Amino acid sequence: MAVHAGAPPTPSAEEPRPFIGEVRRPAPPQHGIRRRLRALAGVDEEVLDHFPEERPRYTRLGAIVLNTGVLAGLSMLAALTKFLDVPWLLLLPVAAFWAWVIVCIDTWMLSSTHGTSGGAAFWVRLALSVVIGLAIAEPLLLKVFEPAIHRQVAADRIEERANLESALRACNPVPYEKLPAAEVARCATDGLLISVEQAPASVEDALRKAGEQQELLQSRIDAANGKLAAAEDLARRECNGQTGRGLSGRVGVGPNCRRNREVADRLRLTNGNEQRRREVTELQTMIVDLQSQLKTENRSYATRIDEGIKAKLPAPEGRIGLLEEDRALGNLSATSVFVFAGQWLLRILLIIVDCLPVLTKRLSAITAYDAAVARQLATDDVLHSAKDDLNRQIDLADTAVESALVRKRESDRLRAIADQDEAERVRREEELNRRIDALAADLRSRASQS
Repeated sequence: MAVHAGAPPTPSAEEPRPFIGEVRRPAPPQHGIRRRLRALAGVDEEVLDHFPEERPRYTRLGAIVLNTGVLAGLSMLAALTKFLDVPWLLLLPVAAFWAWVIVCIDTWMLSSTHGTSGGAAFWVRLALSVVIGLAIAEPLLLKVFEPAIHRQVAADRIEERANLESALRACNPVPYEKLPAAEVARCATDGLLISVEQAPASVEDALRKAGEQQELLQSRIDAANGKLAAAEDLARRECNGQTGRGLSGRVGVGPNCRRNREVADRLRLTNGNEQRRREVTELQTMIVDLQSQLKTENRSYATRIDEGIKAKLPAPEGRIGLLEEDRALGNLSATSVFVFAGQWLLRILLIIVDCLPVLTKRLSAITAYDAAVARQLATDDVLHSAKDDLNRQIDLADTAVESALVRKRESDRLRAIADQDEAERVRREEELNRRIDALAADLRSRASQS
C-alpha cells in the first residue's frame, strides 16, 4: 500500500488509537502503591483505565480503608496489652491479622457499592461500619485517657478497699461478739465471714456459766445465812426475856431458850454453807483463770481476724484490666464535663473514620467509573442470559437428538424382534410341511405294499 509524503502514518491494529491531546482510551495501566491502594477500594483496573481522571479519587478512597485498618490494628494491640502480660512485639501478628480482617470487611462493603445507587443495602453497610467503629474506638479511647483513668482506678481501689474492710470488721467484730442470726446470714451471703480455727465463744460460754453458778451459790448462801440469823435472833430474844410473837417473855436459859439455841446450832451445821463457800471459792479461781484465758483468746482472735481481713482485701497495686478502666472512665465522665464531652467526641470521630469509605461513596455523585461498572454488569447479565439461552437450546437439541436415537433404537429392536418371529414362523411351517411329506410318503409306501 502506497503512503503519500507528509501523510500521518496509519495506526496499526495493535496500538490504541490516539485522540486529541494525545489522550488514549484505555490509558496505560498504572502500577505501584497507588494501584495497591485502589485495590483496597475494590476497583477493577481494566474498567478504570478508561477513566484515568477517576484514579486519584479511588486512590484516596483506598487510603481511607488502609487508615481504618491501621486504627483497628492499633486498637487491638491496645486491648491485648490490657489482657496479656507479654511484650507488645509478640502481639503484633494478632493486631496485624485484625487489621487485615477489618480491611477485608471494608473492601467488601466498598466494592459492593460500585455501580449501584446503594438503597437499603447502604444502611446495612453503614450499621456494620458503626459496629466496627465502636469496636475500634473503645480500646483507643481508653488509651487516650489512660493517665487520668489510672489515677481514677487508684482512687477507686482505695475507696473499695476501705469499704470492704469496714464491712468485714462489722461482720467479724473484735473483741468477739455473737451477732444476730439475720446479720450472720447477710454476712455469709455477701461472703464477708472469716473462719478461724478457734474463736473465744467457748471460753465466753464457760465464763458466763461459771458466773451464773457463782451467783446461784451466793444466793443460796445468802438465803441460808438469813434463816440462820433469824433463828439466832429468836434464841437471843427468848433468852433475854423479850416479849413478842413466839416468845415466852421469861429471862434466863429456860426450855424455850435451849430449844431455840439448838435449832440455831443445828441449822448452822446442816445448811451446807461451808460446802457452798468452798465451791464459790473454786468458781472465783476458775473465773479468774477464764478471764485471763479470754484475754489471750481475744488477742489471738484479733490477730487471726486481721490476717483474714488482709487476705480478703484487694491489693492496692496490680495490673489494671480493661473492664476496670472502662468503669473508671465512666466515673470520670460522671464527675467531669470535659471528660464526658471529650470521650464522646473521640468515639464519634473514630466511628466516622470507619464509616468514611461507605459514607464517601454515598455522599459523592455517581462517577463515570460507577456508570461503566453498572453498564458492564448489565452487559454481563445480558451475556449471561444469552449464554444461558444458548446453553438451554444446546441442551434441548442434544436431548431431542438423544430422544430420536432412543426412538430409532426402539424401532430397530422392535423390527428385529418381528423379523425373528417371522423367521421362526417360517421355520415352523417348513418343519410342519416336512413332517407332512414324510407321513404322506410313509402312507403311500404302506399302501403299495398292501
